[in-house]
Amino acid sequence: MSDTGGVEKITVVVADDHRLTAHSIADSLKARGFQIVAVTYGEPDALAAIAEHAPHVLISDLDMGPGPTGADLIARMANVHPKMAIVLLTAYEDPKLLAPGMPALPSRVVYRVKHQLGDLEELENAVRLALSYASGEERPPKTNSAQPLTEAQASLLRLV
Repeated sequence: MSDTGGVEKITVVVADDHRLTAHSIADSLKARGFQIVAVTYGEPDALAAIAEHAPHVLISDLDMGPGPTGADLIARMANVHPKMAIVLLTAYEDPKLLAPGMPALPSRVVYRVKHQLGDLEELENAVRLALSYASGEERPPKTNSAQPLTEAQASLLRLV
């Protein structure tokens, strides 16, 4: 992370297939002093933005429309960029609700459900927590969900 005029600049890539959501998150974090790159066309754009901007943080949606999911993107980034902080911001209480056979998320991913965030401070706290996991300052919990669903439970809920 670079130091510019005494203020730490943290670069964040926000990847969400909904333009309004991506830009709302980006504008909110930019107002708090983060350097932001927002992408709205799924994994290819997110990969290009990550390659170009070398962000400290990736905030990704889980459901990125047709093609690879946010979980696929995150799994790839966790392997390629092990020091990148990752926040998964989604409407799904559990990633298994999106589709069967979802890959397990790395334990260092900070998982947040959009409708459970009360304010911008909670989002910024999620980013800061992800940074502390990525730097090794804090150890992440062993799982990302308090009570993860079984595949059978997720299949039943997808039918509803």
